Formats: sequence, C-alpha cells, structure tokens
Amino acid sequence: MISAQFTPFADPAVIGQLFNFNLDCISSWRLCNKPSDIMPSAWPLFRQDDAAQRNGYDHWPNCNVPLEAIGRDYRYGLQTRVESVKTVRESDGYIRYEAQLLVSVDLKNDPLEAGPAVEKELQKVLLGWQESVLPGGARASDIKPGDGMIFMFDELPSPDAIGLGYSPCSFIPDTDQNRAAIRRGIAKDALSDLR
Repeated sequence: MISAQFTPFADPAVIGQLFNFNLDCISSWRLCNKPSDIMPSAWPLFRQDDAAQRNGYDHWPNCNVPLEAIGRDYRYGLQTRVESVKTVRESDGYIRYEAQLLVSVDLKNDPLEAGPAVEKELQKVLLGWQESVLPGGARASDIKPGDGMIFMFDELPSPDAIGLGYSPCSFIPDTDQNRAAIRRGIAKDALSDLR
C-alpha cells in the first residue's frame, strides 16, 4: 500500500509530486516491483520525510502539522488534565508513555455525548514513544501529572469497540498559545459547532 497525507498548507509543487503516478507498469510487460515505480516523484519525498522523523518509534512519527490545521480538521476536541503518566518498557527495547486524562472542557462538537465510552477511553491513552514530539514541540517523555492536554480526535468510540482516532497530532500540551491556535482552527471549521 502506498499513501501520502498532506495538509491544506502544503506547497502546491509538493502536492503535484504526490499526484504524479506512473501507472504504465500496471498495464505493460514491465511490472511495478517497488513503490518508487508507481510514485516516482513522491518516493524521494517519502524517504526524506521518513529519515527526518526517525528519532522516535517508527510507527509514531512526530507531528509537524500547524496547530490551526489540527483545530480545524479534527472532528472532536477536549481540554483535559493529566491525572497520571505510566512509562512502559517494551520487550523490544522501546519505551511508550501512557496517560490517564480527566476531561475538563469540551472544545469542539460535544464528544461527551458518547458519555461513558469516551471517559473509559481516556483512562489509558498513548501519548507517544520514546522521544516522540507532540504538536507545539513538547516531548511525550516530558508530560507529567497536572499538565493540561488538549485531546483532538475523529471517531467516537462505540460501546463494543473502544478506540478513538489517535494520531501523533492528537495530544497537544495545553498552553495559552497552543489553545489560542487550536481555537482559531476550530473557528475556521464550517462543520464545527464553534464552541
């Protein structure tokens, strides 16, 4: 599978490279053997981005998305306080940071309407791995009890399958500056209830 993600702030030249597909090898005698065969322009960008983000756990890259875009594009948002942080050492040597969050304010589209399902999910959230960098520049390893955290997500949990739409951009340290940027983004979202 080959995929690319970009925000509305992406350079149009980069977007052009991401949409430059080579489909000739699908219908010709010469087969597509590597991702670079199908996406020749995007593959060098992927390799460059992959190398730049490889300072933490490979499957939890850093978030380099502007905070306004996070506020605008995520469907739900909560202002929370960190109740506890747990450091977990994996058998493969990686370290992950899990937190328990206490909801204080609904920021966007009333995710609390799901009631106990959301609260159950917030008992154990994955902040990141080793040196993951959260939006706004804080490291997952620096988060401690008492810190404010803005939690942005896309999917409400269902009663039979708890699981929210986490990404490296889901957890933002709650500072005045970060909260103002998130609120500016929320105000730009035409589908938001603009809380």
